[in-house]
Amino acid sequence: MTAAEIDALLADFRLWIQEASESGQIAAEPPQEPVDLYTLVAQFTALRHEVNLQTRAVRAQQEQTVQVLQQFEAAENSPPALPADPSVDALLKSLIEAADVQILAARELQRVAQGVQEALDQRDLAQKSSSEMVQPSFIGRLLGIGRVHAQFRQFEADLAERLAPPQTERIRDLVVSAAAGLGLGLQRIERTMRHHGLEPIPAVGHDFDPETMEAVEVAVDSGRPPGEVVDELRRGYLWNGAVFRYAQVRVAK
Repeated sequence: MTAAEIDALLADFRLWIQEASESGQIAAEPPQEPVDLYTLVAQFTALRHEVNLQTRAVRAQQEQTVQVLQQFEAAENSPPALPADPSVDALLKSLIEAADVQILAARELQRVAQGVQEALDQRDLAQKSSSEMVQPSFIGRLLGIGRVHAQFRQFEADLAERLAPPQTERIRDLVVSAAAGLGLGLQRIERTMRHHGLEPIPAVGHDFDPETMEAVEVAVDSGRPPGEVVDELRRGYLWNGAVFRYAQVRVAK
């Protein structure tokens, strides 16, 4: 715009303001009350309090949104508690049943082997005590004590043979070999389980976990800290991190 055009525009605007003022279209400003320092500080304090409230509300809303998003992501990424495919579920249960049979048989063989070993230990103790028996003196043999001594030694030998006959050691070796074979079979089953996502739940020696365990029995005077698992009655399993079967345990009191 040229200078003449600007001057003409300003002249028109000045004329419009004069006419508006004369006609009353532009109202005069009302007198304003003076603002003291106390009122000004109070207004700023109220404004700051309101801003703080709004900030807290926005922050709480953001935290809730983050929590909801995290829960949604966890639920979306977490595996289901049970396999959706019935054939996979049947396979996992079959593997667990096979492992249960192996574990039960191994425990029974272990008890048998322990009983046989105790019988062998008693036999060895009886034989040792018989061999270490003091021979009667010359006067004792004259009085017939030697015959009693020989009968007693024969009784010790018979008792030792009854406690553990000669074939007992062979039975012990067979039981130990059978238990070792069961252990190898259980290892193969466990490898197959891990291949399909099954993992045993650690129990014995750990603190009782109600999320993965069931307390079936309570052990009193076990010498373990309260709440510690002292025995596993039935092994539990996790499938891809989720509980597939709860472990049944005995807990120290």
